[in-house]
Amino acid sequence: MQLLHEKNGVLYVLTDSPPKEVAAFQHFKNDYVKAQNTMVNQSIPDSFLTMIMGKNTTNDIIETLCATYKNKYQCNQPLQEFFQKFKEACGNMTTARGKMDEGEIVNQLLFAMPHNFENVVSTLDIMFSKDKSAVKVDYVKNSLLAKEERHREISLL
Repeated sequence: MQLLHEKNGVLYVLTDSPPKEVAAFQHFKNDYVKAQNTMVNQSIPDSFLTMIMGKNTTNDIIETLCATYKNKYQCNQPLQEFFQKFKEACGNMTTARGKMDEGEIVNQLLFAMPHNFENVVSTLDIMFSKDKSAVKVDYVKNSLLAKEERHREISLL
């Protein structure tokens, strides 16, 4: 989601305060609406809309989603172990909310990765934003496992 906001030139509305000047404020307001539309129309699965209903600001929406996506990978554990815990968490979310489609699972998995996986996550995120059906959970897992293996090989040198 952050990459989409950056690509659309509206990332600043998530952190900056609205300007005081009228013309600048109108521009900020337009970008703010664009950021919210981007989240709702392109980033947030329909099944999550009930969770964010009633949230008044983009930051409130993001905080709500972050609480949902709180399952983060810790680099001190094997990635395969994390995938097992992640699968269990997805099962629990499915039980609580109903069906999760593959796109939602891909989104959550990408979000759960730490900074040292950023290059793989960014590439997959761009692919996913262009064609959600082209990026499957198994493809994401295999890409992340390959990155983990490269990290391991480099650390052994």
